[in-house]
Amino acid sequence: KGIGKVIPDNPMYFTPPLFVSCSFKGSCDYHDECYGTCNSGKERCDADFRMLMRSQCDSCASHLPPVISYFWRTQCYAAAQQYALAVSLPGISSIAYNAGQNKGCEECCCRNE
Repeated sequence: KGIGKVIPDNPMYFTPPLFVSCSFKGSCDYHDECYGTCNSGKERCDADFRMLMRSQCDSCASHLPPVISYFWRTQCYAAAQQYALAVSLPGISSIAYNAGQNKGCEECCCRNE
């Protein structure tokens, strides 16, 4: 959650030619919650995160004129892919997942070890 101050929830706000707002906040919140759910599985959380962001791109693009929708959706998918890549790389994402699992499994006593 601390990374949210560095990584914007709304990466598509500054995308020309239309300054359309399309927030990934719900996807990010789900991802945080998934990481903190005991035995959730990092790969599943990350795959769901990617799918949710792409769905949000589709929803936002559906409000645009068809001529612009394709271009905008492509840009939004690219942003979603970057976010999905960031959480799938080893390092800080694994630290965040392990911390979430430690807390989540501690609360429910369901750790599989």
